[in-house]
Amino acid sequence: SLICSKAALTYEQAQEFIDNENLNDDVTIGLRELMKLSKILNKKRTANGALTLASSEIRFDMDWETRTPKAVQEKKHLDTHSMVEEFMLLANISVAEKILAEYPDCAMLRRHPVPTEASYKPLVEYADTHTTYYYQLSNLRHLLSEEIV
Repeated sequence: SLICSKAALTYEQAQEFIDNENLNDDVTIGLRELMKLSKILNKKRTANGALTLASSEIRFDMDWETRTPKAVQEKKHLDTHSMVEEFMLLANISVAEKILAEYPDCAMLRRHPVPTEASYKPLVEYADTHTTYYYQLSNLRHLLSEEIV
């Protein structure tokens, strides 16, 4: 397929367009319609039992010489993040359904495995010294072991 882009926007720029009631150009109207549609898609997925792991995205400011975190920053979540995520999920689901329909005997579809403890050990060690994060990580471990496995 061929995509003819009308604008190249960051998440922040797209959010500003959507939120600015004084803007009514084609790009802004399109963004608002996509936002509405993404919320409908999300409600449908949730009603069908989609697992939602709501968590803040964090970024570590690292001291690369000592290989230790200096600070933790929480990234602000925007509605445009959820909008793009919803359409990415829709694209992935659509492709998986097409592959399965066309090649039912040999379709190989990916499923994310539960992470091994070794893969998040450095985070656990850091979280041990920060009780709030440790508590959240413990809850995540509990959810992963019961909901996914």
